[in-house]
Amino acid sequence: MVKDYYAILGITFPSSPEEIAKAYRIMSKKWHPDLHPGDVAAAKRMVDINEAAGILRDPAKKARYDSEYLKAFSGFSAGSSGKYENPNYEYEDKTLKKDVNKARRSAEKSVRDLLREIGKSCGEAARGAWSFAKPILIILLVLLVAVPFCVGIVEGVKSNGANRLPGWKSYDSQNFSICYPGDWRVLENPDTIDDVYIGREDGKLGFTVLHFDTDLSLDEVVREVRNNSEAAGMAIIRAEYVLVSGIRCYAQTVGFRYGRLEVKQVGYTLMKGNTVYNVKFGSDVEAVDGNEALIKSIVASLEVK
Repeated sequence: MVKDYYAILGITFPSSPEEIAKAYRIMSKKWHPDLHPGDVAAAKRMVDINEAAGILRDPAKKARYDSEYLKAFSGFSAGSSGKYENPNYEYEDKTLKKDVNKARRSAEKSVRDLLREIGKSCGEAARGAWSFAKPILIILLVLLVAVPFCVGIVEGVKSNGANRLPGWKSYDSQNFSICYPGDWRVLENPDTIDDVYIGREDGKLGFTVLHFDTDLSLDEVVREVRNNSEAAGMAIIRAEYVLVSGIRCYAQTVGFRYGRLEVKQVGYTLMKGNTVYNVKFGSDVEAVDGNEALIKSIVASLEVK
């Protein structure tokens, strides 16, 4: 059996290294287990995505795979059944077959480690461990909620730098810009999901920003977010649509108890064109509630490009 790694990543043969890297980033965001809690099929899809990347992102392995690909999929409609494979073809290149088996084992281990880390990070979050060393914590506790906060942001706020307080800095990328206190720490590309993590040096409060393309509408994204939040056992404290820099945005606050501690996550999700932007905060209730004005100012400074 040979898998169509190109179809798994949503691209066509042969695709350039840049196209492959971009496709991997998009697909790993879309199928990340945090977005599909308890979904075994999604976890398996993530394994396939990592396996595909393990072969196609290595020039030597890709060259061997491409040679076999032409034999395996010439005239064969891979992906039509959703399986992205030709079950009737076996690799002729023994070296490639070994590479594929290694890539599969590595992909399975990566997802297992991720799921294990997710379970560990839940307890850490309840203790307010919003740590740079634990980016998965951010993903689990906030991305599941996928957006949001809400505590009374003023509709019609336009930033244009107006909400940057004295001593603040600006993080600028080709996709967005956002302001933050000058003594906070910036960690770019903390994982395959988030573009940047920015937080206090003591790790008690911080936020992530991510963006990804989708064919869904904002309302459809919101529906999935709410379902995932509830499936994860999180209580939706407040949810509403607001305007951020003149763009319609879904704002949501969620919380849950861990032992005697209460944890709160807040964030915002908005769309521009077919691109979703998500700003996420989270920590223990005291850290979040004690910095509501600061959180509002940071979010109000967001500008998407």
